[in-house]
Amino acid sequence: PRLGFDKPLANRSQPFGLHTERQPGLAALPWLAGAGFALASGVLIGVGAALIEQRRAAREALLAERARAAGTVRAVNDALIACDRDGRVTLLNPAATALLGPHARPGRLLAELVRLHPDPLAAFFAAPAPTEFADGATLLDGTGHARLVEGSLSPQYDEAGRFAGAVLACRDLGPFRRRALAALEAAERRQREHEAQLARVARLNAMGELASGIAHELNQPLTAILSRSQACLRLLDDPDERGAVRAALAACAQQARRAGEILQRLRAQIAREPLAAEAVEPARVVDAALLLAEPGLKARGIAVEFALEPGLPPVWADPIQLEQVLLNLLRDAADALEAAPPGARRIAIGARAAGGGVELAVRDSGPGIAPERLPRLFEPFYTTRPGGLGLGLAICESLVQRFGGRLRADNHPGGGAVFTVSLPSAPSEPA
Repeated sequence: PRLGFDKPLANRSQPFGLHTERQPGLAALPWLAGAGFALASGVLIGVGAALIEQRRAAREALLAERARAAGTVRAVNDALIACDRDGRVTLLNPAATALLGPHARPGRLLAELVRLHPDPLAAFFAAPAPTEFADGATLLDGTGHARLVEGSLSPQYDEAGRFAGAVLACRDLGPFRRRALAALEAAERRQREHEAQLARVARLNAMGELASGIAHELNQPLTAILSRSQACLRLLDDPDERGAVRAALAACAQQARRAGEILQRLRAQIAREPLAAEAVEPARVVDAALLLAEPGLKARGIAVEFALEPGLPPVWADPIQLEQVLLNLLRDAADALEAAPPGARRIAIGARAAGGGVELAVRDSGPGIAPERLPRLFEPFYTTRPGGLGLGLAICESLVQRFGGRLRADNHPGGGAVFTVSLPSAPSEPA
């Protein structure tokens, strides 16, 4: 195409016009510049389109994130309230509206909507810092009722680190308290039922222990009554043995009285009646126990040695019960000698002053007690003897403790087991 232009010369003295024209060829056109311009325009258009797409995607992501955040706030069961730095509410979730009532809405002052006791709002806005509600805090709900609540105030800051507002989180403890009370009542009910079952089991156990204890304690006098009664039957055939019959019957009567005393003392022990203790000479109790145990010990080929330290003070105990303790210890010592050769079966009884009282020791020449069994010897129903009840030593320990004494078991360095009864001396003027 032919290109040209006209330009008037702005001169009044020479009013001429300038006219020029030209018909350029294709080679004269700026192809390189045009191509560069087109390329640059394309790049700019592509970059602009990419930026627009990124902005659109970012906006959609932001909207989605806001929707998720708003959904999360709405789904929270705790009351959430946001406010600006002036304390004006900007956001409430449904739980906050349900707690505070329909008058709670954005734009109102936080102090008007949230009436707490004790009130932490003034101190928080004066010095913003994470603040927990005081224990036992109450909140007036939309109906004017005080509710027990727990919660916190948390400050919010802008990009420059300046205080920009706060978020209040609050939980109504009423439902939790009702659930806790219901759970507590259920637990107390189960505990009462469990205690009733335990009491029933304890009564059954007590009855079983009582029956076992009676059988254990009455075995010795009943055995003595039986042997002497059989002796009486044999002596009745001989008219010249009236004196022996009379003595055997007197022994039977004595053992029957002894059985009655044992029953009476067991009943007093179970009923927690006061201890009927008195000053008892140790030698007299040992002699009485040996008198009852001697026939059985002789029949089993067991020799008895008794060493009494002179000048021993009387001890404070029940003579019948202390006698039963010694009888049980002698019987256990005799049982421990079953496997010993006949000539090596010995029981030594010793009495000496110790620690302001008296120690009575019963030692056998048997194999001793296994170390792992020593700690359990005095447990009820624990026995190392086939057919044993496991109550003898437990009853002995209980009786000795009632006297204010102590019963212990050890292995003697010279062999065999030794049981030591430590008893306090009798007071000079017992009450």
